[in-house]
Amino acid sequence: EVDAEILASIRSFRAIQRGEGAGVEAKIRFVQASEFFDFKIVAQQSRIANYPEETLRLLNNYYPSGNPAPGTWIKLVE
Repeated sequence: EVDAEILASIRSFRAIQRGEGAGVEAKIRFVQASEFFDFKIVAQQSRIANYPEETLRLLNNYYPSGNPAPGTWIKLVE
């Protein structure tokens, strides 16, 4: 039974199609927040495609609201 499931899984594999190649790897960069730091503004320039503000807040433990104090280390996605 397990062998059949594994074989079914293997048979579902297919070659990578054009446009599906390896994407660019995202990296985390640490920066210190200034007194004017705002997730809403930073999210507008983020490469995160969906829900960038919410994702950055979640990544930095500020979800659903709040901004870091000046000098706090923040993770950004590059």
